[in-house]
Amino acid sequence: MEVKSVNSFINATPIKNKVNNKAMGKQNFTSAQITELPNINSQNYALNINVPQKYAHIGSFEIPQVGMAHFYKLESGQKVVIIPKDGETVIKTHVNVGSMNEKDNIRGISHYIEHNLFNGTDELGAGEFFKQTSQMGARTNASTSFAKTDYFIATHLLDDSDFEKSIKLHADMLENPTFKQDQLEKERGPVISEIAMVLDDDTNLAINKAIKNLFQIKSNSTDLIAGEVKNIQNVTRDDVVKYYNNWYTPDNMVTVITGEVDPDETIKLISQNFKKSKVQNKKENYFEQLTPIEKTVREDFVSKKSPSSKIVIAAKGPQNNNLEDNIKTEALIMFLMGYKSSPLNKKLLKNGTSINAAIEKISNNPINPSAILFEAETTSENTEKTLKTIYNEIENVSNFPPNIDDVETIKNHLLKNYSTMADDNSELNNFAAHALLNGNPQALVETVEIIKKLTPQDIQETAQKYLDLHKLSIAVSHANGITSEQMTDNYINTNKVVSFGKKDSAKKEVINPQQIKKFVLQNNSVLLTNPSKNDLSVARIFLNTEIPTNINPAAGYILSEIFNEGYQGIDKNKFQSDLDYKAISMDFDATNEGISILFSANEKDLDFAIGSSINTLKSPKIDQATFENALNKVKNKYKSTSDDAATYAMKEILGNDYPQFGTSKDTLKQLEKVSIQDVYALYNYIMQNSSMSTAITTKNADKVSQNPYITAQLNSAGIMFKPFNKGLLKTYKSIQNDKFLTNKKEQKQAEICQVYTFEGNMNTKDDVTIELMNTILGGNPSSRLFNDLREKQKLAYRVNSNIEKFGNTSIARLNILTTTEDKENGVEAFENVQKSLDGFKKHIEKLKTEYVSKEELNSAKRFLKSRLLSMKDFSTDKNDAIISTLNRNEGLEYYNECMKLIDEITPQDILNAANYVFKGKSVTSIVASENTINAIK
Repeated sequence: MEVKSVNSFINATPIKNKVNNKAMGKQNFTSAQITELPNINSQNYALNINVPQKYAHIGSFEIPQVGMAHFYKLESGQKVVIIPKDGETVIKTHVNVGSMNEKDNIRGISHYIEHNLFNGTDELGAGEFFKQTSQMGARTNASTSFAKTDYFIATHLLDDSDFEKSIKLHADMLENPTFKQDQLEKERGPVISEIAMVLDDDTNLAINKAIKNLFQIKSNSTDLIAGEVKNIQNVTRDDVVKYYNNWYTPDNMVTVITGEVDPDETIKLISQNFKKSKVQNKKENYFEQLTPIEKTVREDFVSKKSPSSKIVIAAKGPQNNNLEDNIKTEALIMFLMGYKSSPLNKKLLKNGTSINAAIEKISNNPINPSAILFEAETTSENTEKTLKTIYNEIENVSNFPPNIDDVETIKNHLLKNYSTMADDNSELNNFAAHALLNGNPQALVETVEIIKKLTPQDIQETAQKYLDLHKLSIAVSHANGITSEQMTDNYINTNKVVSFGKKDSAKKEVINPQQIKKFVLQNNSVLLTNPSKNDLSVARIFLNTEIPTNINPAAGYILSEIFNEGYQGIDKNKFQSDLDYKAISMDFDATNEGISILFSANEKDLDFAIGSSINTLKSPKIDQATFENALNKVKNKYKSTSDDAATYAMKEILGNDYPQFGTSKDTLKQLEKVSIQDVYALYNYIMQNSSMSTAITTKNADKVSQNPYITAQLNSAGIMFKPFNKGLLKTYKSIQNDKFLTNKKEQKQAEICQVYTFEGNMNTKDDVTIELMNTILGGNPSSRLFNDLREKQKLAYRVNSNIEKFGNTSIARLNILTTTEDKENGVEAFENVQKSLDGFKKHIEKLKTEYVSKEELNSAKRFLKSRLLSMKDFSTDKNDAIISTLNRNEGLEYYNECMKLIDEITPQDILNAANYVFKGKSVTSIVASENTINAIK
């Protein structure tokens, strides 16, 4: 359950709504054909009828790289899309209502209802939904945005009955919530806690200010989605029921199922379990009035905690139902900052400034405009320079269109993003719903064709149409401690600017060893190939070793930046523009474990990507000029980094022996001392003392080992590599005394992180047992910490536990964000810190002294199985899983062995694991406001 204030940024996640069908000669469906159901002779059924609804099959067509999509419409008006596909099965209903349908006195009610739909129906008691989904090993969550609320269950169908159970649970929670008063009261706490969490995010504050100013939205709520605390405190059951009845109607919902399902069986289950009848009464729909500004507005404010400036620029975007303009706008954003050599990235990244952009849907009215958002983070001294740079590049593209090569680069990236989307059942699900909710289902058949027809003039005209520099909304959160005089000086100095089939869970495999091919090359490196079903190729090259502690850890940060400049003999701009033209994303990372290279590309460019990565690995530009440029970028990054409670805890545990676990201040001190000789020393040590492995996932995987260019490149790294080390780095030291660390940061919530360490080993059964124990403690939404500290005591929105590893040091970490001081809403609850710590202690001791129930253990087993199976759903995750098996005695069977061992774990094993993991002392790290720190001392 979460607030979604901004869509995924285009340069960070796949672009959505990108499917074409016309070129394939398949049947095409217009918007009217998809959205309008032919008349059905029917009677009006009561709300909870026991007979299936009638439905119409509107049409089917093939989605490239995915398969067939099947469209239906229930008699009630509810639309259903079913897309059979291998991998996790995602059942998701998208309700066409969000915070822009709320009047200001109930702002936040959409998000509040989203939380409460999990709290019981006529058939399910409070907490039963999470319990039953966890017993299946399924994931479930929901989110609220400006224009939509969605709910999902994602399952790997471990039992034959899981799919039908999931459909029943999903339909029941959506159609039959009881909204009992005690549960409404209970849920106020977590929702108010989430509001505090949202308001502690300066970027989110700036986004809200920019959107409110852009569309002249008059609201007392600082956050337009989460709402105000007083609204949540005052909202009544009558308000909730009225709002729910008005908006949660079948004709206002789209249900999308992506995964291992049979369409005919699935639509029958949908029609049997979704029982609401067609709406007969006129609804009282409210839409927030959006009145775009006619003159640029800028709002500045000073952060209470952040060491960096956050800049948000908002512009009126295309109408939601204008498919062609939306695609052109995404192309414009891609050109400006969607890849490393794009104009904004070239100019901003060298100063350590990060920038993202998105098209955000603000209203669920199809004819209303969207918002184009640019979000940047930078240092105080670069704030006005960053704004000026963004303005200049917008002006440039408005005056001068991109060249033909630039447009080909844009097309390649957008098409590659489509392939990435096709690899992800959750994103594919969102993609289909997005098209229908926007009133342009033709997106499913026309998008790729529109992308292929993009011209330089399209990009220029879109900038002129939607990025008018005289009609922008700007919000700037300035770094903590800056004065008005300093802000003015910065401004002046910069110049003024503006299957459903039968499933045997025992046979489910994380990795199919028969599909993976392993080759040992002439230089002793290992090549692993894995077939995929789409045109996206993903690879990771990993040089693994143990870095001596006498090498300045800052050298790794510098070396990473140097690698990303390309190789000797090629201009860095040429290097990056070649990658961008072919839509190849490539990232190098030098760490305490060696060097990692991760890249993705369209399959036709796999050879080029391999060659570029190996050339860079063999001949990095370790010269004085490149070193100094990289040093400045890393310094700027860490000047803007704010440390969290976990960072301070990890420094206490490992920092003395492994300085890379220091804080941002520690890193800045290391950067002051680092030299080019340190970088040389690190690079040479890794190249001479590493094992090398490469995992490649691509459609024609069988041909990779037979490709003489690829094998020659992987053999040409220049040295003979060492065999892969199957041992663990010896890092473990026990914590001798309980320690409490406190650090001040002015925020509404206290971050609490409690850490225990224990010595890890290579025993697979121990790995499985400890992960199951952690799942029960705080590792999923039905865990003990969640049910007690969040659901019962209402201390927090977010509380969890997790297991981490560094060498043979294993770490159990308990985390909570709890509100202690919210002056704006009159909240002062310093005692929440102690209540949280008491809750941690209580549940640890209970695990150490009492057997878990078989029911609770079985639920955890299903959850862990699903988590393991999820690794095969994404090419990058599967690549990493394959490489990680090289240091295991079980080899490629490691994760499959984990799946088998899960069923063998007993309550006694869990009790033994808890006593082993929590036998020692702990480090507790707290980051909170000064008043909170003073109160808890």
